[in-house]
Amino acid sequence: MDVKTPDRELSACTFSKTCLMLLVLFYHSILYFSGTWFTRDPAEVSVPLTYLARWLNTFHIYGFALVSGYLFYHGRFERSKYPTYLGFLAVKAKRLLLPYAVVAALWVAPIHWYFFRCPTSELVDKYLLGKSASQLWFLLMLFGVFAIVYPLAEFFRKHTLLGALVALSSYAASLYLPWRFLSYYGLRNALAYLSVFFLGFVLRQYRKAAPVRLLHRVPAAVPVLLHVGLFALWQHLSTLTFHSAAAPLLMQALRLAVTTGGALMAYLSLRRLAFLVRWERPAFWHLSRCSMPIYLFHQQIVYVLVTLLDGTMSPYLQVPIVTVGALSLSWALSELLLKFRYTRPLIGEKM
Repeated sequence: MDVKTPDRELSACTFSKTCLMLLVLFYHSILYFSGTWFTRDPAEVSVPLTYLARWLNTFHIYGFALVSGYLFYHGRFERSKYPTYLGFLAVKAKRLLLPYAVVAALWVAPIHWYFFRCPTSELVDKYLLGKSASQLWFLLMLFGVFAIVYPLAEFFRKHTLLGALVALSSYAASLYLPWRFLSYYGLRNALAYLSVFFLGFVLRQYRKAAPVRLLHRVPAAVPVLLHVGLFALWQHLSTLTFHSAAAPLLMQALRLAVTTGGALMAYLSLRRLAFLVRWERPAFWHLSRCSMPIYLFHQQIVYVLVTLLDGTMSPYLQVPIVTVGALSLSWALSELLLKFRYTRPLIGEKM
């Protein structure tokens, strides 16, 4: 079995993206029981679920950004797609910004208002200005990353070390630049996620190089154990009080190591799993095709389910019910919208 075959590598990316979407849905299904999300008042707070949610949050979206960078390199330099910047932005706007506008206006914002009874100004800030757009922040972030990377892609391809410096500087800028406009339309998030996108770009570019091939041979448990240990260290240090002026900078560096390491761990683990299991079945391909709209719709379904079930049973019984319920309902809604020519573009698919 040749795991280096390009088609299999790209197929593994499809598997990875679908699994990461499912992990995002699972994350939202357990986050309520941390007491820090939604209405923040669960009948029972679960410490194990709290830490599980924190751990998932260090790699699920980061892993997706890494895979996006991997696929961008393939499309831009191996298939010569997207010959012009404006054409590239138009494609990504249809894929990301059109679903953002439609789903925000017709689904996310109305349901947010129903549960939180917030003033109109909050809805404008969150969704019209894109400052904190529930799960839709990801679409704005990814579009922003694409807009930044495209004009830099040739530079990144020719100057890897300087590109890494640019990516790290972008991360630092996301933390320390005070400009208010960076809060709009996911710009600050785009700067923050550029580093893991760049890592995926490099992994594809150097996929045949010895260091990357050696990385792929690392035993499966090693990346997971290393990441769990790094996460545990970060969580422990976060509870301590430091009096050194350098402490905040070191904690930010550790956080970057945790999230970048989490993205790499997710990529390596899911890639290996894709080569081991027989996942290329019709049901999984249907799920994969619906992964984008499932992501768009799932969070508000979770709101409804946790509201109905909270206090009726243990969180450990609620979580599988909420997870399966949110997946089933968002999947059914996705399949319905994908059936019609004129609704497909509204959720990021081709007409």
